[in-house]
Amino acid sequence: MTGYELITPTPTTPPINNGNELSTNKETDDNGYYKEYIPDNTRVRLLEVMQEMTPHLKQEQIILLAKTLSHIFNNIECIPCQRSGDPKKHNSYIIKEFLTSKRVEGCSPRTIEAYGGNLKEIAEFQEKKGALLVDMETQDMRDFIAMKMENGVGPVTCDTYRRIASTFFRWARNEHYTTFSPVDAVKPVKRKKKLKEPFKQIDLLRIRNNCQRVRDRAIVELLLCSGIRVSELHNMKISDVDFHNMEFKVLGKGNKERVCYLNDVAVHYIKEYLRERGEDNCPYLWVQVKRYKDGARQWGIHGIERMIRDTGKRAGVDKCYPHRFRHTFATNALNKGIPIEQVQILLGHEKLDTTMIYAKVAREDVKFNHHKLLN
Repeated sequence: MTGYELITPTPTTPPINNGNELSTNKETDDNGYYKEYIPDNTRVRLLEVMQEMTPHLKQEQIILLAKTLSHIFNNIECIPCQRSGDPKKHNSYIIKEFLTSKRVEGCSPRTIEAYGGNLKEIAEFQEKKGALLVDMETQDMRDFIAMKMENGVGPVTCDTYRRIASTFFRWARNEHYTTFSPVDAVKPVKRKKKLKEPFKQIDLLRIRNNCQRVRDRAIVELLLCSGIRVSELHNMKISDVDFHNMEFKVLGKGNKERVCYLNDVAVHYIKEYLRERGEDNCPYLWVQVKRYKDGARQWGIHGIERMIRDTGKRAGVDKCYPHRFRHTFATNALNKGIPIEQVQILLGHEKLDTTMIYAKVAREDVKFNHHKLLN
């Protein structure tokens, strides 16, 4: 079987050896044990051998060949080997090329990591079927999503697999690795639409009162007055902050720089934090507290997220995470009459449709205005 790699799987359906047929039906011997099991991938290949040899053999020889193949390939699965002469078809090669293109486009390291991890899972799913990623069919994508859902993966994550696969196959089609995208016909995974609630004023008061360090309070105030992303906060440098003009620069998605603005409270706590931190050689604004005295080091995104989450737990505020501060900023800005086009600029959105996601008026304001209208 030149060109095929042999592996031993766990059988699910036992076979029957019926004359010159290679079948996967059940059959047991006198002791009740199943006879040879031929996986589907192997059976297809062996049937090809049978068809090639049939014109050259007598009936008795054909039956003997079928029995011999069933015995030798019992419990053996054949999958295509990657040809050394065709490296551009290899999953690892093509995924690496795709990730390189996304890196050149300016995608963040976290986005690159998400793309790579999800595509690797899809590629492994394809390999078990004996196929390469670029040879994926529409039904294969549906089977993958169905498998994930059966394993308890939520609809949001399942749809993320679909979206990442769609992005990959658009790129693969443009690069002439494939002629069509198998994801185009796969509809988005339905999910329950949840109203994203901004923080209430009492929530913000509790969060502020439960910040354990000046640094943590400075971060909370900065998120509230600017609505920046946690990745943008993480990469801020001290030199990016202009206290005199009460503004600062961030590097957003696609390596696009924009100017954001501070308020008096944020300026106060950032200055207090820098005084407490003292002088060091780290250019980044946010560093780990334990590194203040023995060599400051940039604070990681996961550490910032953990701090926000833990502060919320101490405050008794559910769903306390950095992006909710962004949502609160956008909602408050729209409620106070700032035009949505300006909010779009402040948030760093390319499309106005993205900003519209945040255009949810607080329920308390709706209730107040309704009462004002009718009374």
